[in-house]
Amino acid sequence: MGFRRSLALLVLVTLAPLLAFSAVAVYRHDRDQNAAAEQALLDAARTLGVALDRHFEATITALAVLGTSEHLDAGNLAAFHRQCIRALAARDEWRAISLFDVTGRRLLITTEPFGSALPGPPPAMTEPFQRLIEGRAPNVSDLFQSPLTKRHAVSVGVPVVRGGEVRWVLSAALNPDAIGKLVTGPRVLSDWTATIVDRSHRVVAGAGGQSPIGEPVAPRLVEAARGVAEGTFRGPTAEGTPALTAFSRSRTFGWTAAITVPLAGGVFGQPFRAVLGAGAALLLVGLGVALWASRRISRPIEALARAAEQIGRGQSIEPVASGVTEIAALSTALVGASREHARAEAERSKYAERLDILHEIDRLIISGQPPVTIAEAVLRRLRDLLDVPRAIVNLFDLEKGEVEWLAAVGRRRFHLGPGVRYPLALAGDLEGLRRGEPQIIDVRSLAQSPEAEALLASDVRMYMVVPMIAHGELIGSVSFGGPSGEFPPEQVGIAREAATQLAIAIVQTRLQERVKHHAEELEDQVRVRTAALEAAREELVRKERLATLGQLAGSVAHELRNPLGVIKNSVYYIRMQAAEDERMARHLAILEREVATSNRIITELLDFARVPDSRPVATSLNRIVADYFERNGAPDGVERVLRLMDESSDLHADPHQLTLILGNLVRNAEQAMPDEGRLTVETCRRADGSLELAVSDTGGGIPREDFERIFEPLYTTKAKGFGLGLPIVKQLTALNGGDVELESEVGRGSRFRLRFPPTS
Repeated sequence: MGFRRSLALLVLVTLAPLLAFSAVAVYRHDRDQNAAAEQALLDAARTLGVALDRHFEATITALAVLGTSEHLDAGNLAAFHRQCIRALAARDEWRAISLFDVTGRRLLITTEPFGSALPGPPPAMTEPFQRLIEGRAPNVSDLFQSPLTKRHAVSVGVPVVRGGEVRWVLSAALNPDAIGKLVTGPRVLSDWTATIVDRSHRVVAGAGGQSPIGEPVAPRLVEAARGVAEGTFRGPTAEGTPALTAFSRSRTFGWTAAITVPLAGGVFGQPFRAVLGAGAALLLVGLGVALWASRRISRPIEALARAAEQIGRGQSIEPVASGVTEIAALSTALVGASREHARAEAERSKYAERLDILHEIDRLIISGQPPVTIAEAVLRRLRDLLDVPRAIVNLFDLEKGEVEWLAAVGRRRFHLGPGVRYPLALAGDLEGLRRGEPQIIDVRSLAQSPEAEALLASDVRMYMVVPMIAHGELIGSVSFGGPSGEFPPEQVGIAREAATQLAIAIVQTRLQERVKHHAEELEDQVRVRTAALEAAREELVRKERLATLGQLAGSVAHELRNPLGVIKNSVYYIRMQAAEDERMARHLAILEREVATSNRIITELLDFARVPDSRPVATSLNRIVADYFERNGAPDGVERVLRLMDESSDLHADPHQLTLILGNLVRNAEQAMPDEGRLTVETCRRADGSLELAVSDTGGGIPREDFERIFEPLYTTKAKGFGLGLPIVKQLTALNGGDVELESEVGRGSRFRLRFPPTS
């Protein structure tokens, strides 16, 4: 039986034959019903107001708890910023959390990175902020438009008190849509219109009708609510429909909740003429049936009202039994709404986790973390979100045709880093992956292999491969699977989002590595160019010194050789005159030796200053060494050792220059042993056919830092000499196609090894 038929039956059987008495009774009954309806509507408005107060109180409590943070007391705003972000993630209705000092300066906001430039508070918040500071009590703002997002918002502010003084103000920006959820749930009547109004009489949230957010509320509601906390009034709606409106204003926050129900066609607008027309029914029978019908209707409606309150508190409900079709349908709708509410909550939680995973990947990318660290941070959460037993992040080696794990997570184990490789064929159609098409792989259809057996052992019968593509390049995949082959679109979408972000992380890391490698190559090139420039500079300096030396040598040779010739002739004459005077002969020998030394120095200067011409001929290295030692005796205390090779020592070189080379090396070696020592001269043929001449001594040795400089002209570590011997050795050796190598150890002596090319 329908609801209207039940009421019609009630009307027909309630009226007694005594029309007058019945009319009076029905009139009083109708009046009482209207009063009860007004009271019920007012109770509903109160309930909505209480729900609004609890919503704000919950926000205030959460902010008060957050305001007790030890990070805030310690002045660690960066850590408090991260704590606020975690708190924000737990409350869907919050858009942002801000911290202000008592002057109104914003110290942080969760929508901006910590340390960045922060916007000031909206102008609409100035007066509420001042009231909050002066009253030291939490406050809720009116609806305002955020200067940052240009969207409507509501701010809940809580003073943070330390030592009896307000130190900071912690505020949460609420989404008006979240407040709207208080009135958008299932309603007892389909034509209810619920509205939430702030203190400035602007609509914050509404349901059941056109209630644009931010617009002024109807003037009749403003007029009726002036000076009273709650009440009801009758009047036409914006469409001209007669309606009953109940309102209730929060004593705590000053906001108003209003509910409007049209009178025409509803339970509160039964035509009185129909009641009078049907009042001829028998009074006694009518009263009994009316009592039965009212109980049959009122009790289920009361149960539905309680169920509606439970839905408002987020609780589950049970069906309300009723024989009235409309009430039974409404009960079914409320139960469905309760289940839908629970399902929506689960979906919101899942979506929040999905966004948090993507946010975590973005955060790690910005902080420059490597891909393996990013995969480690989010892969287990991604697996749980996909609701699969196994998830893997893979990197493709297209040249080798292999796939390598970056990270993998199963039910019990977590693998991190490279090392596990398997054939690329297990990833499905490569061209399809390049086109961005996920691949579904049936493990049972794969060829028998250790990889397939491992998948089956971990209860993976089907798995999906979602490509990771960046800048058109296929670089890897995110694969996941389980015992079944069902992959809903939402699951695939989550994997695609994660794959896209991970691909960005991998490409960014590779780009950083290439930039780093390129920078290192540039640094190497700069070092090489710098060394070349330094060598060129040194060569230029050396040439300038040689040019100066050449000019000096030419003038010195002419000026010195003439006096030396005179001295030499004088020595010869004195020797002839005093041939028998031994003391005179000894001093004359010293003069002759020093004259010869001076002539040799002059000759070395001239030879080094001008590049000598090399006249290579076929000669014997052994013969040059032997002839030199036959003509030049050893100083006192120096032991000479010759080790000449038995085989042919023929080579193509200038014998005069070879003699000069040998003489300079022998003199340097003997001068390095002023008291006593052993001079060793060796010749040998190396495996490559080249000839080697080695001159060794047991003198004091040469420090390693002098190895390069001793071949520079005019550089010497000896008290006597001009530092030309070894430069001449290096120059003449190079002219004859050879090279010089030095081996020396301080305190143990030196060894010069000269290598000449083999005779062709």
